[in-house]
This record gives sequence, C-alpha cells and structure tokens, in this order.
Amino acid sequence: MSRTLPVAFLAVLFVGLWLALGDEWRLGGAEAPRFEWVLDGRKVAVEMRPAPEPERFEYRLRGSEHAELGWLPASRFQELVLAETERAARRHVVLRFFDASSWASFGWVAVGLAGQLCFFCRMFLQWLASERASASVVPPVFWWLSLGGGACLLSYFVWRLDPVGVLGQSTGVAVYARNLWLLRGPRAEDRQDAQSDGSIRERSAESITRTSMSSRSKLA
Repeated sequence: MSRTLPVAFLAVLFVGLWLALGDEWRLGGAEAPRFEWVLDGRKVAVEMRPAPEPERFEYRLRGSEHAELGWLPASRFQELVLAETERAARRHVVLRFFDASSWASFGWVAVGLAGQLCFFCRMFLQWLASERASASVVPPVFWWLSLGGGACLLSYFVWRLDPVGVLGQSTGVAVYARNLWLLRGPRAEDRQDAQSDGSIRERSAESITRTSMSSRSKLA
C-alpha cells in the first residue's frame, strides 16, 4: 500500500481535530472550571472563577466572538444569556427547526445537509448500477459523491466543534480521494474492463445453470 494514504489520513485528522478542539489545543488547558453553552449553533466553553463581592463569580466565553470581552461579571453574563434567549425565541421557524440562531449558522447546517444528500445519492446510484449489471458494481461517481459528502460533513463538524464527527469523517475523506486517484490511468480502465468481464461471466454462468436445470426438469 502506498504511503500517500496514511500520510493524507493523518494530515486530515490532525487539521480537523485542531480546528474542532480549538482552545483546547491552541490555548492549552482551562484556567478555571468550565461548562458548555450552545451559542449561535456552536458549543462554547464558558469558564467560571470566583470574583469579589457582590458579583461572587466571573465568566469568560472561549471559542466565540465574545471571547475578546474577557472576564465578565455575573450580572453582565446574565444579560448576555437573556439577550441570546430572547433572540432565539424570535427566530424564524426554519431556524428553530434546525436549531440555528441565524441565517449564517443555517448556511453551515445546509452544508451538513448537502453532505448527507451526497451520501444518499452515492448509495442510490451504486444500487442502480449493481441492479443493471446484476452484480455488485461501484461506479466512479460513487467515490466523487463520497468525497463531496465527506468534505461537507467534515466542514460542518469542524464548525460545530464536534471531535467525534471529525474523527468519523476524516477517516473517509483520505480513502475517497485515494480511490479517485487509483481510478486514473490505463490500469483503472483495465480494472473496469475486468469488472465488466466478470459481470458478463457471472450472468453467463447463471444463464447456463438455469438452462441446465430446465433441461433436467423436462427429462424428469
């Protein structure tokens, strides 16, 4: 097996996790206890630390555009939470259905939906090709749709800061690209011809078997 595939796989995996984990890797560990808050359709890490009276606690958002605000007093953080809650209640019905807080966020959701559509189409087309050949066939369009769907879903999971999704999709993107590379050149044509010849031989064998069984039944 060529070394290109494992190198590409590790590169995609590292870049995807580096983007998805964000502050966890780029900024190091947390300086204070943290919890997660979904803001604008993304998981945002919120750090909390004791503060002088009367606030008692301070909060800082990491992994969002609000991170530049730094440490916020409890009263300011509560105002931010209430503002986001009110804004979410006024969202369009489409945004509420897809749990997107803005049309910009819905754009990323659309990217994820496009990836799922590509995966559905690849299986549907592969099924049609197999039915026509009366054998298991994987047409080149299968790998093109797989690469497009994997890239869309990988981008979506990176935006969602979802390392599990990144792990699941990064394992496929490099494999899909490698298969497309192997389809290039005369060797790919030879493999496709051999696959077609194999399908023809399988159909011929099935026809001979049916004819033989029919002859035996007539003799009986």
